[in-house]
Amino acid sequence: MITVLTPTYNRGYILVELYESLMGQTDHDFIWMIVDDGSTDGTGAFVEKWENQKPPFKIVYLKKANGGKHRAVNYAVKRIKTEYTFIVDSDDRLTTNAIACVKKWAKTIEKDRSFAGVAGLRGFRLNERIGDYPPGILPGGYIDADNRQRRKLCLTGDKAEVYRTEMLRRFPFPEYEGETFLSECVSYNRIADHGFKIRWFNEIIYLGNYIDDGLTNHIHENRLKCFRGFTEETKSEIKAKGMIRYRMIGRYIQVAKEKGIGSRRIRKLLEISQFELVGGYIWHVLQTIADTVRKRR
Repeated sequence: MITVLTPTYNRGYILVELYESLMGQTDHDFIWMIVDDGSTDGTGAFVEKWENQKPPFKIVYLKKANGGKHRAVNYAVKRIKTEYTFIVDSDDRLTTNAIACVKKWAKTIEKDRSFAGVAGLRGFRLNERIGDYPPGILPGGYIDADNRQRRKLCLTGDKAEVYRTEMLRRFPFPEYEGETFLSECVSYNRIADHGFKIRWFNEIIYLGNYIDDGLTNHIHENRLKCFRGFTEETKSEIKAKGMIRYRMIGRYIQVAKEKGIGSRRIRKLLEISQFELVGGYIWHVLQTIADTVRKRR
């Protein structure tokens, strides 16, 4: 029913923590697919060692040339045969009941094809949630919403989404030659734009570990290097209503300025009006002032 998909690049030193958390699951009826994105640290030897230990779940190891997480996911979903795909990063872990929870939650949407999948919460620890969750919903309860409704409903921060595999095949991540980073929101927003929802449950099943060499801690650097992908991300995000549009344009202006891209080109790339561009510049200036004040404190 479920494939736990882990793209990895030179993470053999920490991948063992995820392996141990999978060994500790109360339900071992899943497949662990590891996509080695061109690692040079001997990741394959780690996987071979675990396979020789004959774990209670199937391990599928794939290796490809380095191309970034989004390409690794695209590569993998073409080969996944289970109904659901749970993308779990190589530096993270699952709670002991994660697979059991996902199976239970998936049954609640089994016959409703308007749902692209289910999701739990991520946490730094079992009692410390990452991001926000709508107030008034008891632990174990849920709310139905598409990916674009998250900010409005206080579903902010990283979550533990489990998508129907067919959705990830139907809406793959765009790939740009020479670029190795793309935000997952690009495809998740496309899924939402086609009318598909997620059932978001109020329970932590995924423990995040934002290590120094991770994508999150290098987000600005990656946006600079992978600017076409960042442009696609911004065009996706500015479809939102309200002030968030100007915040996203302002963020884009900051990166574009560092690349020496002027206002006329920004307008053309984002396909926005002069009014929207001015609103983005105002947001950018206010954010720059706020960052300066924060650094002085």
